Amino acid sequence: MRFLKGYYEDDKGNLHLIISPPTFWCPPLFLYIMLEEIRNRLPDAIIEVKDHHDSKKLSECINNGLKFHECYSNESLNGDEYEKVKRTFEEKRSNKYGKLVQLSLNINGELCKLIAEAKER
Repeated sequence: MRFLKGYYEDDKGNLHLIISPPTFWCPPLFLYIMLEEIRNRLPDAIIEVKDHHDSKKLSECINNGLKFHECYSNESLNGDEYEKVKRTFEEKRSNKYGKLVQLSLNINGELCKLIAEAKER
């Protein structure tokens, strides 16, 4: 699905990742699960969500360390419900034939490839 659209290093040496979902209306809950995974793997990166109806909100929340239920406190699941949904996605991803496995591999593979290329420069 190629969510990772690019990356760059700013003048302060901060790594910026540009993430764009396949549609403008991608469910924020689904997108946030992926953003948290990226944040866990690259805690110092600045994540920029583009081409989404809530790009600004998602970028601000993930970069400020907020959980999904904090980001969408007035309109979302509570923390426990979000964690249940997240666990369901993780369980489906563990199925080696699941589409989420392929999605995760694509995202992680693209990140690793881009970071490796950056280090070679």
